[in-house]
Amino acid sequence: MKKILFISPQQFGYLSDHYYLSQYAKENYETTFICFDKGFEKINAQGINLIYLNFSVGKLKRSLDFVKKVFSLCEEKKFDVVFCVDSKLSMLLGIFIKVPLKILDIRTGSVSNNLLKNYVLNFLTKTTSLFFDKTSIISESLRERLGISKLKSFILPLGAESLDDSIKEYNKLHLIYVGSLNGRSIEKTIDG
Repeated sequence: MKKILFISPQQFGYLSDHYYLSQYAKENYETTFICFDKGFEKINAQGINLIYLNFSVGKLKRSLDFVKKVFSLCEEKKFDVVFCVDSKLSMLLGIFIKVPLKILDIRTGSVSNNLLKNYVLNFLTKTTSLFFDKTSIISESLRERLGISKLKSFILPLGAESLDDSIKEYNKLHLIYVGSLNGRSIEKTIDG
């Protein structure tokens, strides 16, 4: 059976995209998921090898521990696929990990109010993608904004399990916002 490694700085189970991807992957791959233990309740995941690293140490130590553990895992387990969630460490991992297929997963671009910061962070994300074989990205508009090649990327939108298929009446407007509230000025969207 082929082997896949999911690399995420977020604790397992608290981002639905990566939770479900790893659940689906375990049907065809020996699945390993490495992440930080951020102190949340741990989600049970039969059939997935979960590796938690300590988050409550200094930023430099936790970053070094994370990178060292990922490198040693890749050396030891000989993964066929590495699926890396975009983070500050992604470029380093993309450069040095040696596996047949490396995929960078991008869920968002920069949302700072500072245009220069947005430009720099989005440029870094695009540059990071160059060190991966493929890039999964949440939308066509984000792919265009970042300038990521269509040949090396594919759209992997948000997904969800169907919770209720019953017929509904839509006589009132209800809104749900999916995404980060950080830097979004959501009150302007609501007023609009």
